[in-house]
Amino acid sequence: MAHTHLLVGTTGSGKTHTLQQLIDQATTDSTVTTWAIEPTRRGNLTAADRHTTTETAEQLLDQVLDLAARRATACRQQGRTAHTPTEDQPRVLLLIDEADHLLRRQPARARQIEEIATTTRPLGIETAVATTSVLLDVWPLGLREQLLAGDITVHGTPDRHTEALLRERVADGTATVLPHALRSRTTTTT
Repeated sequence: MAHTHLLVGTTGSGKTHTLQQLIDQATTDSTVTTWAIEPTRRGNLTAADRHTTTETAEQLLDQVLDLAARRATACRQQGRTAHTPTEDQPRVLLLIDEADHLLRRQPARARQIEEIATTTRPLGIETAVATTSVLLDVWPLGLREQLLAGDITVHGTPDRHTEALLRERVADGTATVLPHALRSRTTTTT
């Protein structure tokens, strides 16, 4: 997985299921841990090693940033530029479901997520963000650009603005468009 992974598509298009699959994959690797934020306590991502809702997201994001700071200090002290994941100090995969919902309800979290997405890769911390839209009214430009530069999976027809941003990545094959996304796009245009 790249440092960031953007899952974008309509509600019900399978983004949360993909996040669940990432959790399942991580359970087979003792050097990976999953931390998840989802909008409600509906329990879709509770299999993650750490789990919270939008309401308490700040605490989990603070923990991620604290871990990044401790790892950065350890790397400097050891003369290294990057963290090497181990069973005791695993790679953290931060999963954020319905990120646009989180950012609308708690705009201050955008700064934390942006810092995590743009600075923590060498420290063994990666992000997977599921959303229906990357409109600028919710997404800070730096965070949006970081996510659009990472891995992208299109699950369903995004809003027109988001679709326009993804068009080049879809055309050159660097964004993954799931077969049901193509069907939903065809369905909505006829």
